[in-house]
Amino acid sequence: MNAALIVNIVLLVLLLAVVAGLLSQSIRVVREYQRVVVFRLGKCIGERGPGAVLLIPFVDRPVWVGLRELFVEVPIRRASPRTMFRSRSISWCIAR
Repeated sequence: MNAALIVNIVLLVLLLAVVAGLLSQSIRVVREYQRVVVFRLGKCIGERGPGAVLLIPFVDRPVWVGLRELFVEVPIRRASPRTMFRSRSISWCIAR
């Protein structure tokens, strides 16, 4: 084999590896219960998802946001103010 041919093949393989790496960094899959807020160079350009999202590597910064609700049960509190009236408080905390 010629030395120039070997150099060309090595350069082609390196170029294909770089292109494959950039494509793997630019395509993201957003699940149904999530959204992605995309920041391009620090400026918000909008929300994306669900599905495949195309990002520009090293320029776009994705911030993942979950849409599922989180229920947290707060323990029962007993309040005894200065009067002799006693009360119980049952509460739920819903976070989005």
